[in-house]
Amino acid sequence: MNDECYNRFKKIDKIRCMFSIRKDGKYLFLVSGSSNTKYTVTIENKWIRCSCPDFKHNFNKTVCKHCILILYDTLKLFKIDHSFWNRKFFTPDELDQLKLAYKENKVKSNNATIDNPRRKIIKS
Repeated sequence: MNDECYNRFKKIDKIRCMFSIRKDGKYLFLVSGSSNTKYTVTIENKWIRCSCPDFKHNFNKTVCKHCILILYDTLKLFKIDHSFWNRKFFTPDELDQLKLAYKENKVKSNNATIDNPRRKIIKS
């Protein structure tokens, strides 16, 4: 994990994953940002993306704190010293691990959708 990524990692205690769903081969996570702004983290094929401005402006350098939250804290997929943080894409083996991690750690919300996050959160 490079310094820029580590600086984002230190901020994940101020954000949380509110909802997750797997749909049409995509993984979608609704994340409440530190300023209560909602962002969508998407994992599709071998890529992870976030709708936040930091991701859009800095993807060549690092992933945003919302992506770190999902992979490190919510799914418990990668530790801070994992090589993913430097390459920013999933290997085929990691995609298999992702499927298992999602089943074990997904975040459910009663009647919630990515567009309507105001629901009770259930960790399952």
